[in-house]
This record gives sequence, C-alpha cells and structure tokens, in this order.
Amino acid sequence: MSEKKPQRGRPRDDRSVRKAEILEAAMNEFLASGYHKATSLAVAKACGMSKATLYSYFPSKEDLFIALIEKRTVAMNSRLAEDTENPDLAIEDALTTLGRSVLKILTSDISVTFNRTAISTAASQDLGFSEVYEKVGRLPTTARVEAMLEAARQRGVLVFENMADATHDLYGLLVGEVHIHLLLGVGEAPGEKQINDGAARAVRQFMRLYGSPPSANHGLR
Repeated sequence: MSEKKPQRGRPRDDRSVRKAEILEAAMNEFLASGYHKATSLAVAKACGMSKATLYSYFPSKEDLFIALIEKRTVAMNSRLAEDTENPDLAIEDALTTLGRSVLKILTSDISVTFNRTAISTAASQDLGFSEVYEKVGRLPTTARVEAMLEAARQRGVLVFENMADATHDLYGLLVGEVHIHLLLGVGEAPGEKQINDGAARAVRQFMRLYGSPPSANHGLR
C-alpha cells in the first residue's frame, strides 16, 4: 500500500486559529500603543512570526484594524440580537436591554480606541479610515437598532415620524457625556450599576418622547 503524501501548507482550520491569534495580539497592541504608534512588527513578534507571515494574513496595519472593527461589529450585533429579539418582550424592557449592551460596548477600551483613531485621522483630513469605520462599524449596528424601532412602531408602541431623529435621540440619551469624557481621557468607564441605571433612565426619557399614549397601545407590547 502506498503512503499518503503529506499535505502542503497549514490546514484551513489551523489558519483560522492563527488568524484569531493575530487579531487578539493586534487588539492588545492597539490598546497598549494606540493606532499611530502600534506596529505590525510588534503584532508579529507577539504571535511568534515574521512580518512576512503576518502580511500573508493581513497586508497592512490598516487591514488589521479594519478586521478588528468588523469582528467587533459582528460580536455587537450578535449580542444585540440575543438580547432584544424576543417578540414577547415589552418595548421598554427590550430597549433597556439594548441600552445596557450598547453602553457596555461603546465604553469598552477597544471601542474608545476605535473612535479616537477615527477622530484623529479625520482631523488630519484623512477620511479614509473614518469612512471605513462608518461603513463596517457603525452603520451595520445602527441598521439593527433601526429595525428594532421600526418593528415597535409597526406594533403601535412607539410613535415617530423620522427614524433618524428617533435613533439619534436614543443614542444621545444612552451615551450622554460618558462617551465624550472617555474619548477625552477625563473619565472612567462606568461600572455595572452605572450602566444599568443609565440605560433604565435613558429608556424612561425615550418613552416619554416616543411612547404611544396608554389608551393607544393598550394590550400591545
């Protein structure tokens, strides 16, 4: 019986594991050094590989950062789906759960790093990164939130004419000055109790603005 020839290259699943290790190392590097000071060489060393090998996975530091944004967005949308896609959940409870998830994610170290990078590159008239961040980071999540608000409007438990205004007000009430303070480095990320209290308070205010009158939504959820 002839022996099987050994396969060349890494198995596909091994490559996926390696890619995940690179992204983990890249996230740590960006958190420690910031986007501008972070280097692909540092990421490669953390993974025990050469820059050439790293570039076979991600051709540039920009590609690494974009991949992290996409990964973060997928994780955020998955969490939002798990937390809010329950047809039996009252809109106030769904929005409060949504609010807690949004606050936890937006006030995390990596999200603050993403936003600082977008701001700093835009300030230097380099809009390429900001446009990518908008496309692969913010817009997919906003679309999911808008779908949730639209479903509530169709059920008659929310009343608004302009989706952009409603979404803007929801995010504004949720995030407030917390995000600004974190971006400026003059505040600390909120703890669990602060997040829970902040989400509940924001939803109460949002429902005062957009909740339908009790007589109109009696029996609706």
